[in-house]
Amino acid sequence: MTELKDIMQRAVADAPYDDRRPADVLGAAERDLRRRRAWGTAVVAAALALTLGVVWSAVALWHDREAPVLDNPVDGTPGALAAVALDHVEIQATSVFGGRDSEFYPAGSIWAGMYVKEPGRHKDGIFTLAASPTENELPSCDDADGCAVLETRSGTVDLWWVEDMDLGDQGIVRVTARRGDEMLMASWTGHGVTGDPREADLVVSVDDLVAIVTDPRFGLKTSADAVERGQRLIPE
Repeated sequence: MTELKDIMQRAVADAPYDDRRPADVLGAAERDLRRRRAWGTAVVAAALALTLGVVWSAVALWHDREAPVLDNPVDGTPGALAAVALDHVEIQATSVFGGRDSEFYPAGSIWAGMYVKEPGRHKDGIFTLAASPTENELPSCDDADGCAVLETRSGTVDLWWVEDMDLGDQGIVRVTARRGDEMLMASWTGHGVTGDPREADLVVSVDDLVAIVTDPRFGLKTSADAVERGQRLIPE
């Protein structure tokens, strides 16, 4: 017992002297505890914000993957295809034409085409659009210089291209998409297709073609406004 008492006394004697009053010591302890709690709260809040950020990003990505919805749809027309396509490109069309059905598309299809001025070229490019109620037999990847599957907000679309050398001085870039049983197609025939068209400076770019076929107004159903504007392009 005496030995334990001596050890405690030596420990107290060796301890650094603190001349603060008990209240000061208690206040300092409380402040330290508050700081610790504040740091703990901040860490928890940061972790929560990070978790919510990841969750929100996942929700946003899922939402972005949803296909846009067409309100109050009406039957599409060849002119409506052209009108919707022109909303996505900046081109100088020298001629606009179109029709319903043809030897190139299944029964029930609508299609449109435009001759487009290419800067510095004597030959116009050709901008082709189509919407078909069933699968359309188009040249496959075996007949192309390249193919790719592209991810979009509305799902995947198929990219297909033939380089300039296969057509003399013009190549073809085509993007197709499926919306239910419907098949949608937009293609550009012009100069500058000398490799992957996504890396080329084309009058009608791959991004333009993708934007067109994924526009909910482009197809066998469209908006009344697109039909009205299309009637001025291709009267029926």
